[in-house]
Amino acid sequence: MARPFDTRSPPRFTQRMTNTPTTADLPTPPVAVRREHSFTTHGTTITDPYAWLKDPNYPEVTDADILAYMAEGNAYFEASMPVASVPALH
Repeated sequence: MARPFDTRSPPRFTQRMTNTPTTADLPTPPVAVRREHSFTTHGTTITDPYAWLKDPNYPEVTDADILAYMAEGNAYFEASMPVASVPALH
C-alpha cells in the first residue's frame, strides 16, 4: 500500500541554495531611458519611446547606448541569479 504524501517535510530532491542573495544585496535593475519617437503608418501615429533600443544594424548591434544598456542588464542578471550548489551527477 502506498504511503500518503507527507506535507510536513519537503521532498528529498529539494535542495536549498546556500548563496541566495537577499533583496538588500541586489543591485538596482537598469531602467531604459524613454526617448520621444513617433512615426505614422496607414494614417495612424504610433509613439514608441523605446525605439532607440532597435539597432538598425541588427543582428549586429553597434550602437554604444544599446550596448551599455545591455551590459547593465547582464550585470544585474549575474548579480541577481544565485548559483545553486547542486552535487554533480555521476
